[in-house]
Amino acid sequence: MRKRCRRRPITARPPIGLRCLGPKLEADQITALAIAHHTHVDLIVKGKGTPELLWEMAGSALGWSRCAEVLGMGEAEIAADLETIAAVLKRWERTGRVGYTGLELQQARAGLEVVDQLARLVDLPTALAGMNWAEEEITRRRNAWARHLKMAAATNVQNNATAGSLQTPAPPAPTTEARAA
Repeated sequence: MRKRCRRRPITARPPIGLRCLGPKLEADQITALAIAHHTHVDLIVKGKGTPELLWEMAGSALGWSRCAEVLGMGEAEIAADLETIAAVLKRWERTGRVGYTGLELQQARAGLEVVDQLARLVDLPTALAGMNWAEEEITRRRNAWARHLKMAAATNVQNNATAGSLQTPAPPAPTTEARAA
């Protein structure tokens, strides 16, 4: 009679980042996310981008970066996408123009592909947690940015007022009596 092994069989499990912690996003949710992300990039390309749209894109990218951290994949690509959005935000602050350069557009389109792949892989609780965190983070950053702009505007007004008072007044134009003398 043969002896039987009493050990429990060990089944191979995927890495922690790839384990499904809950239900996945449904196909219509993934499609809606893809449409929203592609629409945002297209609006900026067509010159119809607004600062509000940029902040929305930044929030979305931050949320997907959190999901990428949890999954352990696509982190470098999402980081490049965040840098692209930051560069566009800085340009808007400097020039008032919302738009991509050629390289930034390529990076944004590559970021779209990564986000679409992450949407297919991530589970719903992780996606919701990432987006909730991103919303809080964007609110915090926008408030800090608004304070920065107010302080810069106040400093600019003070500098203009101070610069005006420090300027020496122009000498009066000579009168006809002074010319005759």
